[in-house]
Amino acid sequence: MEKHYSILVIGNGLIGSAAARCLGEETDSVALLGPEEPKQWSTHNGVFSSHYDEGRITRIIDSNSHWSEFARSSINEYSYLEEKSGIRFFNSVGCLQGPQKKMPGKDWNALNESALKHQVSHEILGKDELQKRYPFFRFDDDKAILETETAGYINPRKLVQAQNKIALEHGVQQIKETALKLEKKGSQWNVLTDQGNLYLAN
Repeated sequence: MEKHYSILVIGNGLIGSAAARCLGEETDSVALLGPEEPKQWSTHNGVFSSHYDEGRITRIIDSNSHWSEFARSSINEYSYLEEKSGIRFFNSVGCLQGPQKKMPGKDWNALNESALKHQVSHEILGKDELQKRYPFFRFDDDKAILETETAGYINPRKLVQAQNKIALEHGVQQIKETALKLEKKGSQWNVLTDQGNLYLAN
């Protein structure tokens, strides 16, 4: 079987599902190629993804300004994705970073600067407040920074499901196969899959 698309996204994980969803909202004839999550992991012999876990920490406050900016852009999309797909994947439980004494001074200062720059809801907690809120841990006489509202964790599997659902609604075709060979001929890409099918893309 041979089919032709304007754009073919290879890999239905966190990056591929997001790319296909965004492209599908902008143009026609987009396909997303990648196998489904295996039904039986123990007997699965094919490609195994990086997103089959249940939780990833997500936050805006970071000592790296670039990472902080990228995270802010992503987190700002969460409510749209959840509302549009009807799939909840973000749990706003906060993120605690520190303690201050364990971090180089420039990194601790960068966390505070990041919080102020992005107007992130946060608190600086001392030992007593930390012990009160988190009695199952032991704290030295130190400080930590708590980001609230915008921080917590995502379920990456559900995030992929949300991206896929929105992509489908925008006409993106999902091909549940594995790419084996990618070859460029002139201005066209040829992709051969494990099912023996050939897909062409501009």
